[in-house]
This record gives sequence, structure tokens and C-alpha cells, in this order.
Amino acid sequence: MMAASDRFALVVRGVGGHGALPHTTRDPVVAASAVVLALQALVSRETSPVDSAVVTVARFNTGPGAPNVIPDEVELIGTVRALTASTFQRLHVRLEQVAAGVAAAYGCSVDKVTWSAVMSLGRSPNTSGAPVVNAPMYASCSPL
Repeated sequence: MMAASDRFALVVRGVGGHGALPHTTRDPVVAASAVVLALQALVSRETSPVDSAVVTVARFNTGPGAPNVIPDEVELIGTVRALTASTFQRLHVRLEQVAAGVAAAYGCSVDKVTWSAVMSLGRSPNTSGAPVVNAPMYASCSPL
């Protein structure tokens, strides 16, 4: 069975400033860090242990800048994977809710989350795409 997979990107926006004056900022690095940690609970605390899902934040970008400057924004990029359509859809909704809520708790905001299908298979997880995805593997194994 293959899991559906979508890529997400979001930007946590705050108010940057000098590292010596953090009290004058709304630090998006701290807010985005909290978002990453909170997203882990979508699987560990909101998904049944007999279901299967993964939320991965694989990129945390603050952009180029001096090490003593708090940026105005942080970009988070990752993937959501699930075996059932209901879990897949729930993770999409909850990811957006959790990211916005956590960022707001730090005085920051989240730009609209953008999604791009990686292997959504018609937005309904199933195995109908398996032959296409696995064709190269099957071809290399056929002589065996």
C-alpha cells in the first residue's frame, strides 16, 4: 500500500530586529521552532496508533543574514503522508490550524499554507498508482 504525500510550505512572519534587542521583536525563529514541535503532535497525539501518518518539516529557512539579526520571516517546508483519505484531509486542516495558532501565541502570523501534490493519487490514498511508480523496480527484477 502506498501513502499519499503532499508537500507544504508556509512562512512564519514576525518583526525582526537586532539580536541585542530581542524584546523589540516578534521573533519568527522562536515561533517557527514552536510550530515545528507542535506539528509533531498531529501524529503522536491526534492519529490513532493503528493508522499511519507522517508529518515532516525538512527545511527551516531564515535566509541570508548576519548572525546577530533576527529575521522578519522563517520559511518551513515539509511533507504530510497518510494511508487513509480521512487522515490525509484531517492532517491538512490541522497543520494549518496548529501553525497559525502557535505562531499567533508568539505574536507572529502564518502566510497561507501552500500545498503541492507529490503523490496524492487523486487526493485519495490508494494503491492504483503503485504500478506506475514501481514500474522501474519491476523491470529490473523481471530477469530474476
